[in-house]
Amino acid sequence: MEGTRRVWGLNTSAAFLWRSLENIRRVDELARALAEEFSLDEITALRDTAASLACFGNEGLLGEGKLVDLPEDDGEWKIPSSALLLTEPARWPLRELFQTPNHIIELCSQDPGPGRTFVGYMKHLSMNRRVRAETRLAVVGDGAKNTWDIYLDGRRFLEGAAENEVLPHLFTLVFVRTCAALPHALLFHAAVIGRKEKMVLFPAEAGSGKTTLAAALAARGWRFFSDELAVLDIGDLRVAPFPMPMSIKPGSVQALERYYPGLASGALYHRADGKHVRYLSPPPESLTGVGNSAAPIDIIVYPIYREGSKTRLAPLTKIDALQRLAATGSSDRKFLSGDIEAMLALVERTPCFELVFSSLEEALELLEELIQD
Repeated sequence: MEGTRRVWGLNTSAAFLWRSLENIRRVDELARALAEEFSLDEITALRDTAASLACFGNEGLLGEGKLVDLPEDDGEWKIPSSALLLTEPARWPLRELFQTPNHIIELCSQDPGPGRTFVGYMKHLSMNRRVRAETRLAVVGDGAKNTWDIYLDGRRFLEGAAENEVLPHLFTLVFVRTCAALPHALLFHAAVIGRKEKMVLFPAEAGSGKTTLAAALAARGWRFFSDELAVLDIGDLRVAPFPMPMSIKPGSVQALERYYPGLASGALYHRADGKHVRYLSPPPESLTGVGNSAAPIDIIVYPIYREGSKTRLAPLTKIDALQRLAATGSSDRKFLSGDIEAMLALVERTPCFELVFSSLEEALELLEELIQD
């Protein structure tokens, strides 16, 4: 390695993978290339690829690179040190604490309106005891303009937000700060829901229908862990609950109305990404808390909503499942050598399926049959 005065000896397969890194930066593609070159089965190729990449990473040979395509932090949710400081009132009319995985958040609201709405959706995560918060959110209203400023840890994050913009920004700040507090966890853009002691992971990109599925299943008696982020311990691969309010887009309202009467008439909020959504708190009976309720993943289902398609549930090959899992990574931390082994172990030991659906009811029936098996 140039500039280190060190030399590494590689066996034939490791040398092949090292050369392949010049053109290939995805684990599944590296494993596929290794399998073709040495006539290996996919599991052996995945295992050998993971072992070699872990070795490269431990030796510092991968630098700052990532072998899994994860979204980078674009700085949108960071606050410059020059941002306006919060002027503390003598008393906050509303002040509440909330617990998310590995993080405690405090909300202070000068105007009880937006604050009470936030508390209403987040009450299942509220804390009764007073402890020090790691993130502090404050909402300060301007009655004359009917707008609000949002402060993060004492500095102004957003000025002049309209009433239908406050809640989405607060939820996103909770989400971003919780993710930042989980530097050693595997994070996936996924829903997590369970039934009959079995937990199902639904990794998927936006628009796949995972939130719609999670909301409907929770209403049908399934346990609700998350509709947005799966938090996995890299050691034992147990998933922790992160039951944030569900963000329901207009296209899902009609399908969910039978499970959540009145959803269509609920308040419509404007997110920072331009989408208009309604929010749903998980049904109280579907919740298990945030503390020590982590559970193993028993099944992985990759949902794909496709209008007009025939609803079907089909098994996936391990290499295809790994590729899809890696594509849903939702962390901006530096690449860790153990990530690949953990993802490989999860996929190798867990039945993986693809669920293509256009009918929500047919999809729910297939999932409930899958749990029965």
